[in-house]
Amino acid sequence: MRRELVGAVVGLLVLTASIASSASLDLSYHDYGISFGNSKVHSGIRITFQDRDVQRINGLNITLWQPKGNDQMRMRGLAVGLLGPEAGRLSGIAIGGLGVGAADFSGIAIGGLGVGADRFRGIAVAGIGVGGDRVQGIAISPIGVGAGDGMDGIAIGGIGVGAGSSLRGIGIGGVGVGAEKNITGIVVGLGGVGCGNRIMGLAIGGLAVGAGATFQGIAVGGLAAGAGQDLQGLAVSVGAVGAGGSMEGICLGGLAVGAGERMTGFMVGGAHLKTVDFTGLGIGAYNLVKGRQEGITIGLVNRATDLHGVQIGLINHAANNPPHFRWLPFVNVHID
Repeated sequence: MRRELVGAVVGLLVLTASIASSASLDLSYHDYGISFGNSKVHSGIRITFQDRDVQRINGLNITLWQPKGNDQMRMRGLAVGLLGPEAGRLSGIAIGGLGVGAADFSGIAIGGLGVGADRFRGIAVAGIGVGGDRVQGIAISPIGVGAGDGMDGIAIGGIGVGAGSSLRGIGIGGVGVGAEKNITGIVVGLGGVGCGNRIMGLAIGGLAVGAGATFQGIAVGGLAAGAGQDLQGLAVSVGAVGAGGSMEGICLGGLAVGAGERMTGFMVGGAHLKTVDFTGLGIGAYNLVKGRQEGITIGLVNRATDLHGVQIGLINHAANNPPHFRWLPFVNVHID
């Protein structure tokens, strides 16, 4: 039985290779049936040594060698390639020993090394990487998942997940998750999570979480969590939490919490809490409010230029109090 099977396979290889260049042996009616060779248009079962300048295939397509010149090829159904199927537009299921490639892909793609498409919609699983200009759906790879433009859906990369523009959905990267512009959804990076503009959702970074402009949601960063402009929501870090502009919500920093303009909410900075204007409850060893404080600060040293609340600590300074009441131990108060 094994000898007969080996003989059949060898015979099939010889047959398909001999008619691979341009001709085909077709057992079909009006392009429906079985085709051996490089038929340009076919529906049914097609087996060829190499796809070359193919136009349209519907059904099962088996390719033994690397395809060439199939930018205009339209494939719908099940495409299996010893090296890998390629087409201009591929819809259905594609399985490639090395990889799967298409300008436009929709369906399920499995590539031994990689899966790539200018536009991908569906489910992709690859040994090394999944990539495209725009990726929509589910993409999984032990190494990485990347999109030159945007990524929507679920992306899991053993090393990282990245999008040239925006990422929306769920992103999990062994080292990091990043996007050039925006991230919306749930992202987890054992190393870090970052983007150039805005993060909205839940972001967990083993080392850090950072947004170039704004952050809205929940941020957990091992060493730091912050935003270049404004931060809103819940931010937690063993190290520091910071925002270049305003900070609103609950922020807990093991070492420090700081905002370039304003803090509003409940803030805890282990060693240092610093901002211009403050409203809420702030706790830190050294609390410095350079402008107006409304609410309560608790620490070893509390300082405010314009106090409209309460300071509780060993040393308290309110610059807008009368001279004899500016520096006080334990408690300092200024209420209009």
